[in-house]
Amino acid sequence: MLAPASFPGFWRRSLDEFKRLSNIVIKLEALEGPKQDLALWDFTKPSNVEACADMSDTDIGGSSTSSLAFVPESPTTSTPAHVRFSGTISNQVPVEDPSIERTGYAAFRTLDRPPTIFGKQLWDVERYKYLALRIKSDGRKYKVNVQTESLEYTDLHQHRLYARRPGNWETVLIKWSDFVRTNHGIVVEPQSEIMTTKVRTIGIGLTDRLPGPFEISVGKIWATNSLVDDKTSESLDIPPFVTSAKIWLTILIGMFCERTFREEDTVEILPFITSHLLPGLASGARSTTATIVALEDIEVLLRDLPINIESSDADRTGPNNAWNTFVFRHCEIVSLDDLGHHFDKLEHEADGTPTSLFGAFVHRMRLAYQLLRFEDQMQVWHDFGQHRSRLVEQHRDIFRGEMLGRYRMKVLLNKMAEADPIRDHALHEFIARRQEESNAGVVGGEELRTMLKFQIEKMERYGARIDLEVENKLTNLLHVSQTSSSISHYYRFLSSWYAGDYYSSLDNLHRYYDYTMPEHDWLRSQYPYACLQMAMLQSDFGCFEEALPAINEAITAAREAKDYKCLAYCLAYLYTLNLQNSTEETRQLTRNMLGSDDAGLAYLRQQAKENRMYKLESSMLLCQAQATYSKGASPLQAFERIHESSSLILQYDLRSMTAQPPSEFSLRFHDLGLHNIAAPYLDLTLSWYGHNMSKRDSVHALCARAIMHTLAGQTEAADRLLFLAENEASLNFEPSQIVSQYRNVIDLRIANYQNDHRAARMLIHSLKGTPYHDPTLKWAAAMLEIDYYTRLRDFTQALSLIQHHFETLQNSPVNVSAPIILRLELLNAKSRVFIKAGRAQKALSLTVRAATAAHKARLFMILWESVALLMQVLNSVKCQDLAADLGVLYVEQVRECGVEVLLAEMQDALHASYSLKLAESHEDEEKARNIQSLEQWKQGALASYAMLKDEHGAATVMMRDTAVHAQLGSSSNKQRQAQQNEADVDAEWDFSKLEGLMIMA
Repeated sequence: MLAPASFPGFWRRSLDEFKRLSNIVIKLEALEGPKQDLALWDFTKPSNVEACADMSDTDIGGSSTSSLAFVPESPTTSTPAHVRFSGTISNQVPVEDPSIERTGYAAFRTLDRPPTIFGKQLWDVERYKYLALRIKSDGRKYKVNVQTESLEYTDLHQHRLYARRPGNWETVLIKWSDFVRTNHGIVVEPQSEIMTTKVRTIGIGLTDRLPGPFEISVGKIWATNSLVDDKTSESLDIPPFVTSAKIWLTILIGMFCERTFREEDTVEILPFITSHLLPGLASGARSTTATIVALEDIEVLLRDLPINIESSDADRTGPNNAWNTFVFRHCEIVSLDDLGHHFDKLEHEADGTPTSLFGAFVHRMRLAYQLLRFEDQMQVWHDFGQHRSRLVEQHRDIFRGEMLGRYRMKVLLNKMAEADPIRDHALHEFIARRQEESNAGVVGGEELRTMLKFQIEKMERYGARIDLEVENKLTNLLHVSQTSSSISHYYRFLSSWYAGDYYSSLDNLHRYYDYTMPEHDWLRSQYPYACLQMAMLQSDFGCFEEALPAINEAITAAREAKDYKCLAYCLAYLYTLNLQNSTEETRQLTRNMLGSDDAGLAYLRQQAKENRMYKLESSMLLCQAQATYSKGASPLQAFERIHESSSLILQYDLRSMTAQPPSEFSLRFHDLGLHNIAAPYLDLTLSWYGHNMSKRDSVHALCARAIMHTLAGQTEAADRLLFLAENEASLNFEPSQIVSQYRNVIDLRIANYQNDHRAARMLIHSLKGTPYHDPTLKWAAAMLEIDYYTRLRDFTQALSLIQHHFETLQNSPVNVSAPIILRLELLNAKSRVFIKAGRAQKALSLTVRAATAAHKARLFMILWESVALLMQVLNSVKCQDLAADLGVLYVEQVRECGVEVLLAEMQDALHASYSLKLAESHEDEEKARNIQSLEQWKQGALASYAMLKDEHGAATVMMRDTAVHAQLGSSSNKQRQAQQNEADVDAEWDFSKLEGLMIMA
């Protein structure tokens, strides 16, 4: 509670407010701006100190202490009257309350001022540019907290309180526009300008969580437009515009724009940068940079801040903190040309940031630098060069070796990555020359590490081993240099993994994390990533039982470390693992972690978006497209998701994923029955984006195109593509397995066509003996196995397999295998078994169901197959006229589809229909028409079966045609009557029986 004397009485407060408002009107301050400062709070009286409240973590059970004490003026020591805010910070967490995870803060603020006759008493500082504070600090990281009448009561606008001379009295200016909106210490998005017309309270807090005592003294707080303190005559102005201090600010802006800093450090970095920019961007505006910012200030700011491990600066040598990164960037500017290039590059980067003030400041710096006279440029460079020389001298430990040689290597790496990421022999020749020039006869460890990082980045991007010659040379260099750093173990891990050496890859993965974790404490946070890589390694080698505990441990560790990016990766891989091996354990874990399929994908996409994981977000959009399409929803929804993924890839230049959306478009066109669009689309994808595709994606695309060629009867073209895929996948374990499985599936299809049951049985056994890396391939092999038993006339085994797959789909999640397509294919397979077994009536309802669902989902490939089976059913029940009309209606659409398998089956059914129609024709004209149609569909069916090399289908057509002509060639009326009587006894003409008789004959 406030003491009675803390504030004046109601009428006195109202009178003072009336005088203030009257002065604004009389002095025309609303038009010309205020000419005097606005006193917000001073600590010249004990009552003003009593009108403040101090707080600390003791309110939640912490151990920090804080107090406010009034210190009177001391003329002998020239000390003004002030308040001393002091205490002790402790970051000990209360044991009795496990819900408290963070302590170690203390703060004070002014209390709300009592109301007047004019209403609630608030400060209106809209006409002032700066908040001024007269302080004496101990150098710790204090923040200024301003509370306004905002919509969110808990919102605070914060700014770091930078003391230039700790231990001495000084005046600090902070622009009102530089305050950052926060809530409970976290930066809030979207940012909004501080409500300067309704300021409630002002305070100072300490949140650095460093244990120990603290003390800060505050004399007064006021709002001002002046850069000179009237009482102390302290000037905060500098004459030149381009100075070393502002160049340092541009380096910080560059680090900020390139996301070198972690997101949680934004609340410290952003206010520091913006508080030192120009007070105005108009011509003649002055800056306060020279007297405020110094290298010591930047070192204090950055020294304890780690950098973002995903940034491009994370691979620098030495301790990876923000200060060392700043030093590196400072010392990379070695000439006036470099300084000019620095401004040019930074202007492009700063324009893309949400803070437009950065872009304006950098643009002004660039123009001012270009307009400098030569002698002024030399003066700027002389001052900047002195600081650079001092930094190099002070930080020799992070400048081992020749910097110029390292930078040349880096330029060479960048050029090679842009020109051709595969042909990197020039790099090794460069290293070999360096090795020969070395007096010791060995290559430098730093250069070798740089080279290893380049190779690792390439291996991870393309998912493949490097060229054998390059790998041998690199291995020799590692042996000669005797380098045992962690990065060499990681390189060996990737190389062994992609080569299919399970035990070596597992050993090197353990060595990598065992080597790095004790070396740097911050690398202990990499434990979730180690578990994730372990899970990926186990699943790639088919060890799914071992992969599940590993991914579960990775998720748990990521949650404990609050590493939400790693958690998103882990959950995404759990989703993928469930697709690869959908067991009860994986389904249960996926449901517990992600919920339903739609909710899980939406959650993963949102997490990727919030953490700026654009590759993962693009992948989740493609998964959503596949899941949407698999449920039988409108194809337009799936295409919309694919288009969003493609836009995201183009926006953020995700080159390694460029080919995925076009490949997905091609597969969807294929499912829609638009083979004539899908095939060229996939060809263009391979031609245009093949150089940016990973080995796995490239092999998948080539094999998918080979499958399309096989369905179109172009087996030689399919063989050529499989040969290209084998060359692409050479020396790499997983892509080689994928190509081998695709080749076995294509060979199994051809073996079924040719009635080579022995070869088909061996291929089925081979496919079952290897783990599938592609769920779509798994189901294609399953359907071909059913077709094998159907052609073998083992209908019991075929129906048993169909029932097993139905039960499997009943428990499986929505995945890339498109369950609705699989269910409809199983329905058609069951119909085919019943037709072959002579029970066409049972197949009628199945084919109608499949055709109806396929038409609703726009799955025209399934629809044409269902129509062909329905025609066979109609022929079996002597509805050949309806079957013929149905076939003639759709056969041209099937022909346009470009899938020879469907065209052959439909022309075969048409041939059977017209055979039955011809048998019942009595008039010569009608017979002539039916004979002409019969010959047309016979030639079409034989041509299609010949392209497919389907000997069984061609033999069936020929036997049927021979039987029909034998029937027509008989001139004996008695024989015709006998055949008619036989048909009447059978009640229907079941052509499968005739086929059986022909086979027996």
